[in-house]
Amino acid sequence: MSELTEMFDGFNREYFGGRLPRYRVRLAALTAEGILGHCDGRRRLIRLRRGLEGDGIRGALLHEMCHVGVSGHGPRFMRRLHRIARHEPAVATECRYRRVWELLRRCGGTGDPMLFVLGLLEAEVARRGL
Repeated sequence: MSELTEMFDGFNREYFGGRLPRYRVRLAALTAEGILGHCDGRRRLIRLRRGLEGDGIRGALLHEMCHVGVSGHGPRFMRRLHRIARHEPAVATECRYRRVWELLRRCGGTGDPMLFVLGLLEAEVARRGL
């Protein structure tokens, strides 16, 4: 059994009560920008971007595990992700980023949420004269 599959099994027990079906986990050359993983329910296979390590692997694997039986990033997916984020720093960062993006979208903004946050930080630094 691969180290990644063992990690899947451990996360399944810890965060999903062992209820997820067994998936194989492999590193792959994912070429689409911003894509760190993909969950293929038909093949029961999770592919993670080659080159990830540490928290990157943990966060991407847990993200893809939240997709098991759930397509897209709707409410059910987000409930799973937020539940895990309470205990897993690698996932908590993604949840904060998604909340900012959702706030930006609701306000009619577009673009990268990180640029939005950086703009807010720059404005605060300028306001304080730092």
